[in-house]
Amino acid sequence: VAAEADTDVGIGSVTVAVDNLHRDGGHISNEPAGAGVKDGLIELHVKQGVGEILFTEGADCEPSSG
Repeated sequence: VAAEADTDVGIGSVTVAVDNLHRDGGHISNEPAGAGVKDGLIELHVKQGVGEILFTEGADCEPSSG
C-alpha cells in the first residue's frame, strides 16, 4: 500500500529509516511496486512538539515507552 505523511516537529527531528521512502522536507512518501502491492493509500498527518518522529518498516518497529 502506498503511504504519505506530512510531518511537523517543533523541537526535534524526523528520521526515515526505510530505503524506499522519499523525503521532501516534511512530506514523506512511498510508492511500492511488485506483485504483492495492494491498491490504497495510507495518509498520516503527524505533529510532534518536542522529540523525534521515526518512520521504519514493520519488522523494525520498537514499542514506544510511556
